[in-house]
Amino acid sequence: MEYISEFKLAKIVLFEMGQLINQKDHKSVLSSIGKDVKLALDIEIDNLVVKKLSQNYTHPILSEENGLNKQLIEQSPYWILDPIDGSMNLTRGIPHSCISLAFWIGQEPIFGVIYNYNHNEMVSGYIGQGAWLNDSAIYEVKPVAVNLATGIPKDMDFSKKNEMNFIQKLKQYKKIRMFGSAAISLSYVALGRVDAYFEQNIKLWDVAAGIAILKALNKTPNKYALKEDYLVDLEISN
Repeated sequence: MEYISEFKLAKIVLFEMGQLINQKDHKSVLSSIGKDVKLALDIEIDNLVVKKLSQNYTHPILSEENGLNKQLIEQSPYWILDPIDGSMNLTRGIPHSCISLAFWIGQEPIFGVIYNYNHNEMVSGYIGQGAWLNDSAIYEVKPVAVNLATGIPKDMDFSKKNEMNFIQKLKQYKKIRMFGSAAISLSYVALGRVDAYFEQNIKLWDVAAGIAILKALNKTPNKYALKEDYLVDLEISN
């Protein structure tokens, strides 16, 4: 585990940030334009995590608030941060939001950590080593029924053809769940709470940690293609 110290730091920092988020009584909304919601807390947590990581390492940091610098990360290992995934849920008191942090080299993940501070569940995975829920190892769960977690991102193509393809995709599954957080959805695939995840035009920082965790469990995504700062298509199933 070449990057074991980074892995340990990621879990420590995410736990600290999760406790901080839980202490915040007021979730101030900076903007609510179109289908996007931005909290003051998004910026605060992003800045704090970037500061803590930068104090210990010089690896570049890709975050939701800073975007993607492709030239910077082509040859270097780098962090991928989503300070709060599920901001709308957080503002409404729905306990499905989290903070996620991944470590990639190029287009390949090394490790990922997702912390659902609402339930004190930290799901982590390191490629070649395995995955864990808090301190307990996660093992593959055989699906009893094929249940899908999905979402409708703000950048989704709403053309009639794409909508029909999306509906046909949903019809393949027994039950459909939308949790309002891509990272939590992927962690639930790892934990066997749902059996598959599918989403289109999803931002990289929303799913980078989840992809790492699932690949650590040898659940390789069926397909994903990085285009600028989003994945055109992401489908993962057991």
